[in-house]
Amino acid sequence: MKKVKNPDIKIECVEDKYVLYCLVSGIDPETFWHEPISSVERIYAGITAFEAWRNNPK
Repeated sequence: MKKVKNPDIKIECVEDKYVLYCLVSGIDPETFWHEPISSVERIYAGITAFEAWRNNPK
């Protein structure tokens, strides 16, 4: 079984996180600004896992 390798993304500031989480992944900006970052990271992990499954369901 092949493992999907995540790209190495260097996050340097909050703007980088905003672009990754909101603009790229589609997380609501209100969630990004008003929820703890750990919650936003869990939402992002769920989105990426779902996208990986959707692109290669077995």
